[in-house]
Amino acid sequence: MQGFNMGRYVPPDQEGVLSGNALQKKHPLGSRASKSHLGILTVRFEMPFPIWCTTCPKPTVIGQGVRFNAQKRKVGMYHSTPIWAFGLKHVACGGEIEIRTDPRNTAYVVAAGARKRDTGDDVVREGDVVVLSEREREERRENA
Repeated sequence: MQGFNMGRYVPPDQEGVLSGNALQKKHPLGSRASKSHLGILTVRFEMPFPIWCTTCPKPTVIGQGVRFNAQKRKVGMYHSTPIWAFGLKHVACGGEIEIRTDPRNTAYVVAAGARKRDTGDDVVREGDVVVLSEREREERRENA
């Protein structure tokens, strides 16, 4: 019985012993795992916020939502959570941009090749969730 590998010949002595990838000597992730021996995986990365490219001759903004093929690698640990670095190539200038995860603040940090665009939206809007410290909670209870 051929199963899901329809159209590919599997010798009777190999059937059920090896997977299709092992039989064809291919990696399950294909070309995305070409650098897996170095700990690098190619992923599709979407820009989480707008940034200024610092390697472009003219100031250039890379907008939020622009997608890149990024090289993902593990660069450290925060307690038991891995810190990932995403290496991107800006196609307009050929510059390298590195963005890292920040598990402590649950955010992304631009590490090299660019800087985060300041949009001035640091004010709290109605409906946003605000986390208060114990001292702030006590002050609000006393003032109420």
